[in-house]
Amino acid sequence: MEQAQGMKLKIGVMGSATGVMSRRQRELAFHLGRAIAGADCITITGGAPGLPYEAARGAKSAGGLVVGISPGLSLWEHVNKYHSPTEHHDVLIFTGSGLMGREVVNIRSSDIVVIVGGRSGTLGEFSIAYDEGKLIGVLEGTGGITTELRDIVKAVRKKTGSKLIYDPPTPRAWSGGSWPITRGSTTCAPPALWTSSPAPAGPKRAGPPSRRSATMCRRAPSARPERRNSPPRCISGQSLARHIVKMERIRQCDAADFEAVLEIINDASRAYKGVIPADRWKEPYMSREELSHEIAHGVVFWGYEEQGELLGVMGVQDVEDVTLIRHAYVRTAWRNRGIGGRLLSFLRKRISRPILIGTWADAAWAIGFYQKHGFTVVSPEEKERLLRKYWNIPERQVETSVVLREGG
Repeated sequence: MEQAQGMKLKIGVMGSATGVMSRRQRELAFHLGRAIAGADCITITGGAPGLPYEAARGAKSAGGLVVGISPGLSLWEHVNKYHSPTEHHDVLIFTGSGLMGREVVNIRSSDIVVIVGGRSGTLGEFSIAYDEGKLIGVLEGTGGITTELRDIVKAVRKKTGSKLIYDPPTPRAWSGGSWPITRGSTTCAPPALWTSSPAPAGPKRAGPPSRRSATMCRRAPSARPERRNSPPRCISGQSLARHIVKMERIRQCDAADFEAVLEIINDASRAYKGVIPADRWKEPYMSREELSHEIAHGVVFWGYEEQGELLGVMGVQDVEDVTLIRHAYVRTAWRNRGIGGRLLSFLRKRISRPILIGTWADAAWAIGFYQKHGFTVVSPEEKERLLRKYWNIPERQVETSVVLREGG
């Protein structure tokens, strides 16, 4: 999930604009919008009626900012051709791209995408979000394609870096069953939005969330501790937005991250000890002075963060007509969880120049990682030419390294 430093997260709510919608579906969308605003995030919609409109209305009732991406070329088209609302939107952006064309703008404008109900149009938005590796929340219990997405993802069998969080309302909440209901090691109190009265007709009647709704899950005693930073197994619809904005993001590192970047590099690089030539290994693998030197000479670090903790880093450096991937590391305890792949996929979408990667010839796991992502090892002669042209490294390192480039 990409988020520029210092900017608010933008959460796109994609769902049914037309057709029959139950009071329950509208309530869920309304409270989702309230939760997005309560998390101090911006709500993005297609400027449409239906469930996205209910989310916009909920966000405005909680004092949030709402941006609508309109299919129309102008306000007249938005209202008269597409029969779309203007109320409860702070900004309308007129794309003139039509219903299908504006889907790309919807998704690319959103840091996180939440699917609420939906039919073929929402399926298109989901497909774009999934293909582009977005963090996606699925508000189950809202009907439409949300009932099919688990099977669709299984059928697709494509790894894009996208991560899905499902929020399943408990059926017993709707049938008057007694609470609490225990699932594994989690005991769930009745989520307020599932049993609440109908959503208010407008922002003037909307009150603050009840104290009871502030805590949706509490952990029951268990002999098996849950993995650190794992999401709770029960998430109410109202807390879905609060949960996903805290889960993960990829962002550019700044001066405040210096110590964390240094720590990750020196922790992860211990995998090289005893593998690369002994005269190339040292402790610490990278000193503060060396890291400062790299940054001063144009290496820009991007970090993968979960729950506020930096878990992996990858540097990029523009040199003449190419971009180098430099110093790619993931904390040892978090390896083999797809973090390096997500960082690489994210950066490749931002880079327009040819990409080159240098690594140790004996680091077979690193070479295999890049080969899995479509990079190939160049010939020894080409390696020496590239290392001497684009890198500033000792001759011994040239001898003991390989270079990979995109494609064949």
